[in-house]
Amino acid sequence: MKSNARNKPRRRSDADPVILHALMDGEVHTLGSLASRAEVSSKTVSRAIERLGVKFIIHTFRGGADKGGVYLDTQHIYYGLKRKQG
Repeated sequence: MKSNARNKPRRRSDADPVILHALMDGEVHTLGSLASRAEVSSKTVSRAIERLGVKFIIHTFRGGADKGGVYLDTQHIYYGLKRKQG
């Protein structure tokens, strides 16, 4: 794949925050939709989900064409500063 300054392909490390941001809406996404949003391959999305799964609860399920999906368990994400206990 050729690239230039204007149309430079994304590196896989650039895809992780894009994928995480997409998953934070709480909706079910397909690998293909996440891949097109992050401008990477579906395989790169799969690897990113594995990496992100270390810090976040990400559910995946299979079900054939357009029936499988990925979603982030948003009940376990805390936004903002943590409160001090005690």
